[in-house]
Amino acid sequence: MLTNAFNWESCAFPREADNAGVDQASVEMRVMVGENGRALDTEVLRDPGFGFAEAARVCAMKASYSPGRDEHGAPTRAMTKRFRVRFERWPPEAERASPTRHRN
Repeated sequence: MLTNAFNWESCAFPREADNAGVDQASVEMRVMVGENGRALDTEVLRDPGFGFAEAARVCAMKASYSPGRDEHGAPTRAMTKRFRVRFERWPPEAERASPTRHRN
């Protein structure tokens, strides 16, 4: 579980997706969290391609998490539940590239 209000919107949009005209995607992943609440590793469970998995991994490694707890309540290394990182380019590439149309 995240311990702070990490701004996932600050994740860099992949250049590969920009080049391909892909405006949105979701990455499903889990994070291995150390006793100190820092990310140790990531596991991508669903990768839509176009560089999104790597961008999500980089962001997930920067976030802070609550460590797992053992039977005595002591912090321990643990894997998060699966979660999604959503990327969305706004406005979509097609709207940015086309002229604005007005009705008369």
